[in-house]
Amino acid sequence: MLQVNVSLVAHYGPKRGAFLHLVEDMQAVLTASLGSRFEPYELGQVHGTIIGLEGEYRDGEVIGANFRALRGERRLLEVDKLIRLIAGSNALPMRVQVGGFVPAESYPFTSRGEHPAKRSFRIGGSLAVGMGWPVEGLGYPPLLYQLRRRLQRAGALHKYHGSLDATDNDFYFVLGRVTGESSDPAPILQAEADIRRMLTGCRPAVIGIGAADLSFVAYTDPALPPGGCRALSFADCLEQPRLLADLYSA
Repeated sequence: MLQVNVSLVAHYGPKRGAFLHLVEDMQAVLTASLGSRFEPYELGQVHGTIIGLEGEYRDGEVIGANFRALRGERRLLEVDKLIRLIAGSNALPMRVQVGGFVPAESYPFTSRGEHPAKRSFRIGGSLAVGMGWPVEGLGYPPLLYQLRRRLQRAGALHKYHGSLDATDNDFYFVLGRVTGESSDPAPILQAEADIRRMLTGCRPAVIGIGAADLSFVAYTDPALPPGGCRALSFADCLEQPRLLADLYSA
């Protein structure tokens, strides 16, 4: 049995518009705050994760790794059905808001019980992670959550949907790594405060995500470094579903 790591991601590769400027600005603040301790990802490798599609390949079939690990279920990951479900989803296209959340104001949602102004950025372990949420007008619909739940029908389970009642509507993207051991948490806390202050004080960045912005990426390093992955556009896989199947058997 072969373990194969594949993810469905948004905006992998060249950046443009709001997402490009957002990533550049956030990386610049982190560099100013942390100096050489912050190792920014290359712009091309920064991406938003939609859902992990890791699986175990054997005899022409793919068993969904997250269903097995999180729920103890043996579920086939049905590649053709997965592509059709994405193409037919009412969640796409969507717009995602990053920044512009005011700590003193209330919003109709939280993320893991926390205010979006706080959850918009965090340094967890060695990773600097930005976050946003789908937006429509004055509302924040659960479009990412709905898309992730929809893909369960094809054997794909989002890693934060381990329990039946779990919800995750977060659009998250890694900006780079924070290196070096330190017993003093102050620099990390200051960097988080600097980024959150920037995001609160600026106009929201609104990132469009449509089918044309999606890619399937096979990887060994979850950072998806350029040259270290094999990426296929969703459009190509929609036209030739066998391309996605081949990612698992290659």
